[in-house]
Amino acid sequence: MPYVERKLRSRIIRHKDTSPWEQRLLSAFHAFHAAKAAHTFLYLVKYASNHSPIFRFLGLTLRYPSEPPKEDQWTYVVLKMLEVLAFFLQFVQWWYSNDQRRKVGGTLINPEAMPRKQLPKEVQQSLAQRGECPVCLLSIQTPTACSVSGYVFCWKCIVSHMKEHGTCPVTQYPISLDDLVRIYET
Repeated sequence: MPYVERKLRSRIIRHKDTSPWEQRLLSAFHAFHAAKAAHTFLYLVKYASNHSPIFRFLGLTLRYPSEPPKEDQWTYVVLKMLEVLAFFLQFVQWWYSNDQRRKVGGTLINPEAMPRKQLPKEVQQSLAQRGECPVCLLSIQTPTACSVSGYVFCWKCIVSHMKEHGTCPVTQYPISLDDLVRIYET
C-alpha cells in the first residue's frame, strides 16, 4: 500500500489532469490514515484492544506471554533465542557503524606543516596566526574544525570555500559537509 500511495502522489504532483478514480483513491488513503491515527489514539488511552485497524479487522491482538507454555516449551525456547540473537545482531551492527564514524579521516595521513622559519618573510606575514581563520585571516567566528585536516576555520569561510572548491583550503584534501565539526566553546 505505501508503494501505491507514493506512486499515486508523485503522479498527481507531476500531472495536472488526474482522473476521478485517482482522486478517490487518494481520498481513501487519507481516510485510512485518519482512521489509523484515531485508532492508535484509542489504543494509547486503552480503549481499543488492538494497535492497528488491520489487526482489529483480522481479529488479532498483541500480548506478552505470562509464562512459557507447558505443551510446547521447545518452540518457546527457540523463539526466545531468536529474540536474543536479533537483539545481539542489531547491537553489533550499531557498534560497528559507530566505530566507523569514530575513525574520522580513515587512513588519510595529515600533511606535515612546513616550519615557519623556512618560509619567506612575505609568506610568514600572510599566514594565519593562532586564533585566526586561515581563509579570511581574521579572528575566528563560529569555529569549525575540518576533520580531514584538523584545521579550524570560520563556519562561513570553510563552507563557502568547500562549496566552491570541494577541498580543504590549507591541505587541498577533498572534504564534504560531513567532515566539518562545529566547535562549541564554554
